[in-house]
Amino acid sequence: MTQKELDVIQEKIGYKFKEQYLLTQAFTRSSYAQENQNREDNEKLEFVGDKVLDFIVSEYLYLNRHLFEGEMTKLRASHVCEEALSEYSMNSHFDEYLR
Repeated sequence: MTQKELDVIQEKIGYKFKEQYLLTQAFTRSSYAQENQNREDNEKLEFVGDKVLDFIVSEYLYLNRHLFEGEMTKLRASHVCEEALSEYSMNSHFDEYLR
């Protein structure tokens, strides 16, 4: 990724990465990494990120919504599923940076 692309992404999310290679890794699919040897893909980061996102959404629902546990579970699942995350990515134009 170019520095300009990294800067645009960081501006969109409102966070400046100290270790910018992690941002590049986050946007690198395993197929791209295999085709371009010596590149790390996003699978390990995705694994951890999924759990962090689950926690953040769970905490938000717990603290800000007056719902029963089953309702929170369904609502959380609707926000952290592949389809919803893909939509968020496309709406933010992050899909344009995937490698």
